[in-house]
Amino acid sequence: MKFKALFLFVFYTFFFISCAEKVTTLNPDENVKKNEPKNILVFSKTSGYRHGAIEGAIDIFPSFFTDDRWNLTFTEDSSIFDKDLSSKFDAIIFLLTTGDVLNGLQEEYFKEYINNGGGYLGVHSASDTEYDSDWYGGLVGAYFAGHEEIKEGDIAVLDRLHPATRHLGHKWKKVDEWYDFDHNPRGEVHVLAVVDQGKMGPDHPITWCHNYDGGRSFYTGMGHTEETYGEEEFQKLLVGAAEWLVGLKDGDCEGGLWKNYKREILAEGIEGATEIDVSDSGDVYFIERFGKIKMIDSRDSLLKEVGEINVFTGIDNGLEYGLLGMALDPDFENTKHIYVYYSHPTESHQTLSRFEILDGKLNIDSEISVLKVESQRETCCHAGGSIEFDNNGNLYLSTGDDTNPFASDGFSPIDETNGREPWDARRSSGNTNDLRGKILRIKPNLDGSYEIPPGNLFLESMGRPEIYIMGNRNPYRISIDQETNWLYWGEVGPDAGEDNENRGPMGYDEINQAQMAGNYGWPFCIADNKPYNDYDFETQISSGYFDCSNLENDSINNTGSINIPHAKEAFIWYPYSESEEFPLFTGGGRSAMAGPVYHYSGSGFPAYYENVLFIYEWSRFWIRTVFLIERYEDKKNNKLSESFGSILHISEFLPNEEFLRPVDMVFDKHGNLYILEYGESWYGYENSRVSKISYQK
Repeated sequence: MKFKALFLFVFYTFFFISCAEKVTTLNPDENVKKNEPKNILVFSKTSGYRHGAIEGAIDIFPSFFTDDRWNLTFTEDSSIFDKDLSSKFDAIIFLLTTGDVLNGLQEEYFKEYINNGGGYLGVHSASDTEYDSDWYGGLVGAYFAGHEEIKEGDIAVLDRLHPATRHLGHKWKKVDEWYDFDHNPRGEVHVLAVVDQGKMGPDHPITWCHNYDGGRSFYTGMGHTEETYGEEEFQKLLVGAAEWLVGLKDGDCEGGLWKNYKREILAEGIEGATEIDVSDSGDVYFIERFGKIKMIDSRDSLLKEVGEINVFTGIDNGLEYGLLGMALDPDFENTKHIYVYYSHPTESHQTLSRFEILDGKLNIDSEISVLKVESQRETCCHAGGSIEFDNNGNLYLSTGDDTNPFASDGFSPIDETNGREPWDARRSSGNTNDLRGKILRIKPNLDGSYEIPPGNLFLESMGRPEIYIMGNRNPYRISIDQETNWLYWGEVGPDAGEDNENRGPMGYDEINQAQMAGNYGWPFCIADNKPYNDYDFETQISSGYFDCSNLENDSINNTGSINIPHAKEAFIWYPYSESEEFPLFTGGGRSAMAGPVYHYSGSGFPAYYENVLFIYEWSRFWIRTVFLIERYEDKKNNKLSESFGSILHISEFLPNEEFLRPVDMVFDKHGNLYILEYGESWYGYENSRVSKISYQK
């Protein structure tokens, strides 16, 4: 040991143990005496090695754990873990400990300390400690499993409300020795920050906290280098962690724990589930493809049939029509209006209609047809049909490209052969004068008519003014962020399993975000603007790739403008195989769904999920959370984020739950999540259901 470090070690050990006033260890539920300094034990016993970080920390700790707030005791003597531990220290820091540092009796005293409400702060190799103790493993959260060389890492801060991390921006570049752990502790602990280094994959927690066995636990995998302890960001992280451990500042360390989320099955046996909505009174409405509207009554929790609409499904011919979409009027409690999108039983079009619900029953005679979208019933596929309202009362409606994909070998369906119009998506998605392959935006009026809100893609002289987004294949489920009015949707993509030089890129599904009107490329471009080849289906010869930044629709089936808006890149995109750009998407079938974005309002899901986009996969049976960059990089000083709305991190959500083809999701006004699950098979609907996820700490 260096002489200076040895002197400081002896001095602090003698001074603080002999002179520090003894205070009762904090019980988090008790009133905290905030004007009294807190007693902190800094324990740094190692097994077989020491390095400069320990001496550096001992040198620097007193400079940020100031005397007026903290009494520090430094030691490597584990005998300090005795029966009086709880009366001596408010928190204990395991600073770069390694190996078996406590004997059996000392561990029992440490357990008793935690049981009595004590606080534990583990730094870096504290996870390389006490491998023979399952209890300690639970306390620290995960064990060390290896590391690479010291390098710079990009840290994403997922919780900017906790006192340990609230001083940080969304991202933090830092040089350190990045630990891998024996497992990903997400869900067992509350993950505060992740890092992009190491071998743990795309979701690598590096700092976390949780309540444990009567006490509190905080761990950070950072802290290997001596320079780290001189960094203001790291110093504030440790002080903030200690402030939370002793109760000086509040912080939520429960929001990321899976055990706090309760799942209820509200209804089962749904035939062809399509869309769900929840009224302000708590009644849950959902629709079935074959025409039925059903409701789970909030008063008695009973499933009731509201009504049935006569629809065309074409199921015997493999078509995808029926009752496709539904949304309650934003003022439903007063108007009792419900909007539905369905396939007309006899005429070849889809209809957006408004009905009235009286005394819990659909008044079929109240129908007002608001908008019609042409369709062909000669061949399959893609009808879309999702309906959402923004906070200005604008209605959004998604429509599919109404194009058969099966003769295109999984690539772009742009067949101009005479009589093959339903095989050419340029007549629909790429057509400025056609409502198919779009997301429409209108402002419904009370009389059933509608207005065109400002900001749509086209003036009436240039294209259909209802069009907000064009260039869609099958935007099956959409959602609106009610705070920003940004539009999110899942785009179900084509089937090609690999690139083809003569045709174009492999198939990708997309999750998209639209902050304003635009063209998202189909059938000319896909994913991050990978262009398709202009392929002649008669000669089977390609004439060159489409220019995504300068698109022209010269199809003989196009009835709109030849020059169309440039293509915008997808927000998230992934193929059948593992995604290189988004490695958490590990492969499998593809049916992307998007929304909603959660905003905390004092109840329901915790503030941890503020501004988080929930995405889900019909084919892969999962739900994921997309943490988005918030509006303010520095909330205290109102510093705006330059990349507001961009992706911060993607992680799993309740991976141990079985979601059987989630087909729609919505939060109610109390912050509870409702999931409409289609069931295991396309036509059998086995285990179809409505689930409710509530947060119950």
